[in-house]
Amino acid sequence: GSNFPFYFAQIAPYFNYQGMLPYFQNIQKKLAKAIPNSEMVVLNDIGEYYDIHPSNKHDVGFRFSQLALKNNYGFNVTVSGPIFSHVKNADNKINIFFTSDNLKLKIISNSTSGFEIAGSDKKFHNATVKIIDNYIEAFSDSVYNPVYVRYAWSDTASATLFNEDGWPASLFSNE
Repeated sequence: GSNFPFYFAQIAPYFNYQGMLPYFQNIQKKLAKAIPNSEMVVLNDIGEYYDIHPSNKHDVGFRFSQLALKNNYGFNVTVSGPIFSHVKNADNKINIFFTSDNLKLKIISNSTSGFEIAGSDKKFHNATVKIIDNYIEAFSDSVYNPVYVRYAWSDTASATLFNEDGWPASLFSNE
């Protein structure tokens, strides 16, 4: 009968989910919103593709501790990365907006941004992204008039979007 906090870890990237990990992670995000007094720790930046249980327990524990410090003890600490809010279409680009403690966005470069966009046909293509003020502009030569965007939408997606405190964004899609 008490309002006990329930914190859980998002399933980390792993090569053997047969393309279903984004759907599992998305359901986890929805559960965190539906279950009172619960929150999810994002792990898409510390997973190991060939080990279902990431060995970096330190960062996982740190993120859980920050949740408890903020939610249960009133500390003013960051507890999440950028949280997808909405998109706005702008010619051949799509602008992606976020909420999260008003912290600046950061993109860590690797071989891909992790962002994909699609037109009304829902055929997704890798997107080039730029941070403009505190939103992201995404575009691709393969997509005229983009409508849909998704981020980190694969079994082995690694985080590229963070806030200035180093917290990763979870996957998202506006499909």
